[in-house]
Amino acid sequence: MRHHEAQSHHSGRLPKCYEKALHIPDDVHTMNMQVVNVNGSTINFDLLFNTLRHLSWKQILYRFYYIVRKKWWTLIVKEAPVVEHRQFQADSPFLFTGLRDVTTSGPWEEEVVGACKRCEALAKWQFRFLNLTVSYPERIDWHDSGVSQLWRYQLHYFDCVQDLLVWWATGTETLAWEVFTSLVDSWIDGNRRLVGDGWHPFTISVRLVNWVHGLSTWKENFNAHSKFTGRYMGSLVGQARVLSSYLEKDVRGNHLLKNLRALLWAGTFFDSPLAKRWKHRALVLLQKELAEQILPDGGHFERTPGYHAIVLKDLLEIGLLLRHDPDAEIKYGWLDEALWRMLQYLCKIMPPDGRLPLLKDTAWDAAPSPCDLLAAGALYFQEPSFKLSGHFGLYPLLLFGRSGWDTFRQWPLTTVCTSLIRSLPPKVHGRFSCCGSVNVAEMFAVSLPETGYFVLRDDTAGDYLIFDAGKVCPEYLPAHAHADMLTYELTINHCRIVVDSGVFQYQAGKWRDYFRATRAHNTVEVENCNQSEVWGSFRVARRARPVRASCKRQGSCLILDVRHDGYRRLKVPVVHRRILVWESGRFWVIIDQLSGTGTVAAANYIHLAPAIQTTPIERHCWQLQGMPFPLWIHAFQSHESEVVQGRLEPSPQGWYSEQFGIMEPNTVLILKKCEPLPFFYGYIISMTESLRVKFTSTGNGSCDVQVSDDLHCIRIHVYPDEVKVAS
Repeated sequence: MRHHEAQSHHSGRLPKCYEKALHIPDDVHTMNMQVVNVNGSTINFDLLFNTLRHLSWKQILYRFYYIVRKKWWTLIVKEAPVVEHRQFQADSPFLFTGLRDVTTSGPWEEEVVGACKRCEALAKWQFRFLNLTVSYPERIDWHDSGVSQLWRYQLHYFDCVQDLLVWWATGTETLAWEVFTSLVDSWIDGNRRLVGDGWHPFTISVRLVNWVHGLSTWKENFNAHSKFTGRYMGSLVGQARVLSSYLEKDVRGNHLLKNLRALLWAGTFFDSPLAKRWKHRALVLLQKELAEQILPDGGHFERTPGYHAIVLKDLLEIGLLLRHDPDAEIKYGWLDEALWRMLQYLCKIMPPDGRLPLLKDTAWDAAPSPCDLLAAGALYFQEPSFKLSGHFGLYPLLLFGRSGWDTFRQWPLTTVCTSLIRSLPPKVHGRFSCCGSVNVAEMFAVSLPETGYFVLRDDTAGDYLIFDAGKVCPEYLPAHAHADMLTYELTINHCRIVVDSGVFQYQAGKWRDYFRATRAHNTVEVENCNQSEVWGSFRVARRARPVRASCKRQGSCLILDVRHDGYRRLKVPVVHRRILVWESGRFWVIIDQLSGTGTVAAANYIHLAPAIQTTPIERHCWQLQGMPFPLWIHAFQSHESEVVQGRLEPSPQGWYSEQFGIMEPNTVLILKKCEPLPFFYGYIISMTESLRVKFTSTGNGSCDVQVSDDLHCIRIHVYPDEVKVAS
């Protein structure tokens, strides 16, 4: 029996008036698809084929094997393994060495109080995940069909163990232990068979590490409760055995890294020949995976900032675990090298407000705090240049204790640009690509060629733009891809202005479709089609690919010039080229060129932060309101425009989601154009109202855009293969 506590649509789930299902015809997103109905199920063979052809045969075989094994286990009602095993390494390393320093006095105070409050709710069997609270007054339903699968995953993770450890450290020792043992007993009783989400390798991986944290902290309690200890250890080793035969080689990516982290934990903390084999296998596979998954520019190969942070956190913890080996520096240099590059990458993409860009499947409540990761990374390497903010939260305190805090607060703050200069060792220095000279008082651009991002910033002014010009995903792993080629996020004077729409949920349906769609991003949609054929929860068929990307500095301007071929599959094939010109302190010019033969309709989307509203000044000019400074958007060469906020029908538009399960309306400006190809159109985000724009088509795929105000004038000359700017 359970009770759900939902939020309003501004701080949680949508109200009932917004819960009507929205029908989106298949042909809105795909074209010329063969759709067949088999036993009541619709199968789109074109989408399926164009998704499967990117997978390796090994992935397909592993998936087939796992499906058959799962069906077989269900058929024979296979019992969960229970292994008689009471031995764990007496001198095993403890990750949370700072637990003894946890108090409600310090910069982590708010997080400690929050953890204790969650534990008080937990003692009443109240669980809150993805901004949805569910109560189980009688017993926990580990297979609750009334919540999403992702919510059930959170339930099985046992991430609450960290909160319980904090609660225990603040003086609630007895109750914390009792809640922990009750949860464990309930889980074992409710998951006696190898079915359900609790036996998915990913949930096993997260839970196993959390259970080991409990074992490492409460050694005295375990020694005093032999009956519970036997049950606990038997289940824990059984879970490790299941995981060792169930690594996610069909999915790979961050899932496989999570599996290897758990296998490494089991191999380190258990005392047996089998455990040693687990550790060896995990390290061999981890080194191999990092060589592929951590790209030369330092980014994780799924190209999602949120998952970059998740993987970085896992690797930091692995690094701390392995440092207890006296030969760690010799044996595991490959891990530190990957960590260094990942921290560098995080510095490069970090917005001024210290929160991750909401690109692709990034949600702020699902990813660790980037400031906490940089603080932990700075202490891990003893590298002050990673200190981009003074924030020192509960997580780095747990890892490094108050002595770490004392060291950290003595280091001076640094800027992103200074960090990139000061903390680059010779072997990594070649990975830093800058357009123009590097000066902390100037704007500059960082190119991240492998992940495909460009970051333009002026840290002194608090201006920042991240531009997505990379592959949508690894060839064989499309789970977290969006149809978002050439989108961007823009921060001006420390305020987020143009934003990505976010995620909201992973569950298949209209909202997953919307938040992955091209129309949910700051880019151009052609003929109501997505650039990449995103479908289902985690699938992508035909993908947009970057054709050419360049970044250069010319005079006082930074210039991006990027193209993609995602619309070449349409009946009228189209190549989309986007040019961005930034003159710091004045304006951002976006010029979009659509090339091909024929007539098409295009929609150019600009998603504004929820607090920002638009006021029309004239037909092609809008003032942005809701910030402490004035801004205007000036459009040119568009035929018509539309301002949308919180729309549900005929298709969703104007919704923003920073966290899972929470969405709120935001203003979206849509610039529309329909005429024979090729054509240009675009807009300017300006700090000046009196801006004048003069567009001239010069033929042969070229144009001139003159931007002027009362004091200044620049001319942007667009040629087929280059862009020039003149004052």
